Amino acid sequence: MYRKTSNEQSRLDRRRDDILSAAQRIVRQYGFSAAKIRPVAVASGVSVGSVYSYFQDVETLHAEVFAACAGKELAAVEAGLATATDAAGKLRVLVQMFATRALAAPRLSWSLLFEPVSPAVERQRLAYREQYVRLTAEIIERGVLTATFPPQSVLTTSRALVGAISETLVGPLNPIRTEFPQLTDAVVEDITQFCIRASGAGPHGPRIPLDDSSTPGRTAAYEGAGR
Repeated sequence: MYRKTSNEQSRLDRRRDDILSAAQRIVRQYGFSAAKIRPVAVASGVSVGSVYSYFQDVETLHAEVFAACAGKELAAVEAGLATATDAAGKLRVLVQMFATRALAAPRLSWSLLFEPVSPAVERQRLAYREQYVRLTAEIIERGVLTATFPPQSVLTTSRALVGAISETLVGPLNPIRTEFPQLTDAVVEDITQFCIRASGAGPHGPRIPLDDSSTPGRTAAYEGAGR
């Protein structure tokens, strides 16, 4: 059986990376709807057939582009959380980093969060959304345990906060918006303050044990984290 040499494999890997990078550039500028096979082939300097030799269809290509871009955003937020020590500070960092990075790349953020996409990409989108719920749940749980936040259902609050962040961004990020203002630093601060207030941040005294349905310890293994 013929086996590729290391040089051949490296060349093939570089070509695949070039195709994926070209697709990412198109999505960043114009969205997933513009990242079709032919434009990606032209942008990466290869034939249409070469693109299909690495990606079986446009859905597969889009799913990899989404994973690469969304993974980078998630990693940046996770790294940023290390800069805060208390739960309220971590929640502020999470909200501000998410919204500020959206402000810095509004077209990409719209594509990752809201653009109509194929089922394969939508599955990726839901999986990454769950990761943000997981991060938020860890912060809320810590805040309840330290009496920074009042006793509450960790998972419910986390889902509500992630939903609130997304909903407040959908209008300002829309590339064809007509009635919504642009996303600005002031809007980012408004979102942050809302999330801080919604979490109940403030002095609450000793932690009060919660019932089984909302005890932080029961959500620590967060069943929705998945990946």
